[in-house]
Amino acid sequence: GVAAGAENTGNGGDGAGVAWAIKKKELLHQCELVIETIHAITHCDGCGKDYDTVAHGRICPNCGSEKTWLITGNEINIKEITVPEES
Repeated sequence: GVAAGAENTGNGGDGAGVAWAIKKKELLHQCELVIETIHAITHCDGCGKDYDTVAHGRICPNCGSEKTWLITGNEINIKEITVPEES
C-alpha cells in the first residue's frame, strides 16, 4: 500500500479529515496515515522563558505577561510518501 508519515501540530488534530479523503479516493484505499504529535511550547517576551502551551495557554505562568508567541506546535511536516510500483 501507500504509506504516509506526517508530523502534526499539537492542536489536537487527529487526521480525521485526511482519513475521510483516503476513503473517497481509489488510489488511496490502502494508505496508512501516521501522525506524530509535536508538543506545543510558547515563548514569553516579558520574561524570556518558554513554557507548556497546553497547560498554561496564552498567559505566561512565570510573569503573567500576555506578550507570548508559539514556538512549536503549529507546524506540519510531511516526512514520507511511498507509492508502490504498478505490476
